[in-house]
Amino acid sequence: TIINKLIENYILNNAAYPTIVEGLPYGMTPLIKKGANEFAQRYWLFASQIDFCDIGHEENDYFTQVDALNKQYENQLQKKQHTQVNEEIKSVIAFGIPPLSGIGMSLSRVAMIFASSKDIRESSAFCFK
Repeated sequence: TIINKLIENYILNNAAYPTIVEGLPYGMTPLIKKGANEFAQRYWLFASQIDFCDIGHEENDYFTQVDALNKQYENQLQKKQHTQVNEEIKSVIAFGIPPLSGIGMSLSRVAMIFASSKDIRESSAFCFK
């Protein structure tokens, strides 16, 4: 998206000091709780030009999640004709998601930091194509 490109070009590539990005549009992350003024309760932490971690509050209301996924699908469908709703996600979230908040930082990110790598694909245990 345009916002991802702006973050990459102006923040990620210039973040010498720890930088938290907030105020991300709710439409970018439909499974995150909506905050004030259509912004998601999601934040990114960048440090030393590395996407360090993702911080957020997960939405746990099934109907709100499904509605948000459907809206995201409708928006994407206008851009791409072959977009489909992932019905498996809807069936999984129907079982209920417990209230979650926290910081998501994978072992791949930790390995990336210790290896002084700028790209997670260089330090991941999994193959990327």
